[in-house]
Amino acid sequence: MIFIRILNGIDNIRQIDGFLKGKRLGFAGGPASVSRGLTGAAEILAENYRLAALFAPEHGIRGDMEAGVKVNSYTDTNLGVPVYGIYGGKNRPAPKMLEDIDVMAVDLQEVSVRFYTFLYTLANIMEACAEKGVPVVVLDRITPLGGETVAGTICEPAFDSFVGGYGLPARTGLTIGEFARYINEFADINCDLTVVPVTGWKRSLYFDETGLQWVPPSPNLPTADSCFAYAGTCIFEGTNVSEGRGTAKPFEFIGAPWLDTDKLVKNMAERGIPGAVLRKAYFAPTFDKYKNKLCNAVQIHVTGRTICEPFRLGLLLLEEIWKLHPDKLEFIPNGKNGNTYYIDNLLGTDAFRLKRHDAESLISAHAPGIEKFRETKMKYHFYE
Repeated sequence: MIFIRILNGIDNIRQIDGFLKGKRLGFAGGPASVSRGLTGAAEILAENYRLAALFAPEHGIRGDMEAGVKVNSYTDTNLGVPVYGIYGGKNRPAPKMLEDIDVMAVDLQEVSVRFYTFLYTLANIMEACAEKGVPVVVLDRITPLGGETVAGTICEPAFDSFVGGYGLPARTGLTIGEFARYINEFADINCDLTVVPVTGWKRSLYFDETGLQWVPPSPNLPTADSCFAYAGTCIFEGTNVSEGRGTAKPFEFIGAPWLDTDKLVKNMAERGIPGAVLRKAYFAPTFDKYKNKLCNAVQIHVTGRTICEPFRLGLLLLEEIWKLHPDKLEFIPNGKNGNTYYIDNLLGTDAFRLKRHDAESLISAHAPGIEKFRETKMKYHFYE
């Protein structure tokens, strides 16, 4: 395969050299914020400009924290600058954190789906900076599942959260720079926004067609293939079924000690899952749900990416497990009150949990909204 030479925003930073020189920079990024040559974006900014502070999203600047762990503030020993944790609590920079910077630069590797928290981290940064009059520079980065497919459900406003909002579909088909452009207008953020574009990328390209090296943006997305599965199986985070955290194949393994995998594999084959095969498997997670307990599982093998829709696959899989084990499948409540459920935030609706729609009819009901978003998003495209 012949790869096109693709450069992400950090590789093209010299395009705005004059704007950044002499200014105190804040930088929000993660472990996948690297150049084509795998140099950290924070290190590049520190070497060429006046880096004043780092802002750490979920998983931390270095990717050393698991999902859901609050990120605290500290001093980065390598660069000698303060690191402000902006995950946990209000999930946004406090006004005081922005007092000593003139420009906020953001380089976050999102994963083509609406439930990844980096999208909302960026949105909150943009809002906080707009309130303080601090310009935001987004160093754009290719989106791993390509920029053409839009699929799933549209997040309804009643279920906006830190894993869904802004009328987004499950698969967004937007780069993070295009997302910034979209929400700046959609949500009336009106921040002073500059996007440093990617060069050489086409919307049809998936990550493994770019020649770039995959750096996990979070501990449980070890490969680009895991991102594809995540677009559908992330919804299992809202249930008592393991999504494979604590295994070598997170989001590709789905299981629980009580799962009848013989019937599940048979039923899923009868439903029809184009471009994928489910295989019986077993795992014992080293952490998270069912830690150190043997789980009966299925592993998702994608055999035809162009015809496989992971969101549909994940929703059908959840539906079949619910049918097989109505007395054992549980939906996880948000917080202690038990009045709202995390699955509703992930799906962007409560229609599935409350059985107003089954999997197929839910996708059909959202199809008009998906088409409308597909048309709307073209206004914010930077790339063909």
